Amino acid sequence: MKEGIYLSEKKRAETQRELLKVVAISGEIRDQGIEEHLLRVQNLTEQLVMVHNRRCQLELSKSYMNHIVHSSILHDIGKAEIPEGILYKPGPLSSYERKIIEMHPLMGSDILNKISREMNNDVISSLEVAENIILYHHEKWDGTGYPHRLKGEDFPLS
Repeated sequence: MKEGIYLSEKKRAETQRELLKVVAISGEIRDQGIEEHLLRVQNLTEQLVMVHNRRCQLELSKSYMNHIVHSSILHDIGKAEIPEGILYKPGPLSSYERKIIEMHPLMGSDILNKISREMNNDVISSLEVAENIILYHHEKWDGTGYPHRLKGEDFPLS
């Protein structure tokens, strides 16, 4: 090697997992229960991607599945941009407030892009997977989700 240090694939994956966890938790530090929620989503994502890969015989690589699992912790990072008065409002949201909440995937994508411009992509790989998870985690199979109202297979697997 001409410069830098060597990281094994295992060590790189561990580093990526921990960095994404720190980014996700710091982006949502206002919510005391957020770490538990984020880790629960990550564990459920791991179960889902493994079962789906096996059931549909997709033959996804272990590396790609790990990218999905590790990146799932970032799904709600855009909520860091939502005003607390709306995010934690008791009772129903007005239509205006609902529109603001529905913008959090787009805000999250913007946050990720700002962070990724400064990051070493040798350590954090496949930011496209993370961006897809952030952007499309509220889309629904029937097209009633948000923010793009995508339907069926119009949104990425991740």
